[in-house]
Amino acid sequence: MQRGTPAIQPRSDSIPAFTDQDVRDYLSALTGSGPLMGSRIILHGQPMITQIIFPTIHDLGRATGAGTWEANYPADMPICYVELSGHLQFLGLGSRAPQGEGINTAFVLFDARTGHHFVTGAPARASWA
Repeated sequence: MQRGTPAIQPRSDSIPAFTDQDVRDYLSALTGSGPLMGSRIILHGQPMITQIIFPTIHDLGRATGAGTWEANYPADMPICYVELSGHLQFLGLGSRAPQGEGINTAFVLFDARTGHHFVTGAPARASWA
């Protein structure tokens, strides 16, 4: 079952099917200000990529302390976790303008097999220690 929206073009049938550089190239195409990958997180300027990691959903659950990842996705699903920093704000429900204090981190998840984008969230809370 394919999840998400096509984003990064896979290079091979191996896992991961794309490289760190493919992620950087894809995200560098994000321009200036606006919604981050169709989410309610608004970018103000170009974000900086602070991490690109290829774990599984199980690993992400351990890194974030959240059991909801495995409750919603297969534990062995290979993903690409990308952490971004920059000036970001949430777009309030039913609003067309950012609301509240800014946040400075967000994360984006891609399926490591297909390159599809399937989750964007903030703030980034994963600790890979």
